[in-house]
Amino acid sequence: MNRIQVVGNSGSGKSTLSAKLAAVLGIPHIELDAHFHQPNWSRPEEFQFLSKVDLATRSDRWVVDGNYSSVRPILWKKFFGARTGKLGAPCFHINAKRIYFFGPFRISKNVAPYI
Repeated sequence: MNRIQVVGNSGSGKSTLSAKLAAVLGIPHIELDAHFHQPNWSRPEEFQFLSKVDLATRSDRWVVDGNYSSVRPILWKKFFGARTGKLGAPCFHINAKRIYFFGPFRISKNVAPYI
């Protein structure tokens, strides 16, 4: 089981990091913004948004990015095994902060065992 949540400030690289992690690990990438923003930047009804996130995170393996406080209860229940009553296999909560490197930041298969 791999459940990973990446949070951070706007523009910190959450989506980029999440997409790369998902690609390296071979698991789905779930971008909360894609579930939240509707045509013409309208907001969905709260229950619609929560339902979409719950449905998207039903599997045991995913990387999700975004800072929506309304979905925290859904994600944290999944992190801490509410269905099984015990802490599941590796689950990570990553706080993305923009870091400037002298070269491009890349996640390769060489670092996958450490993620």
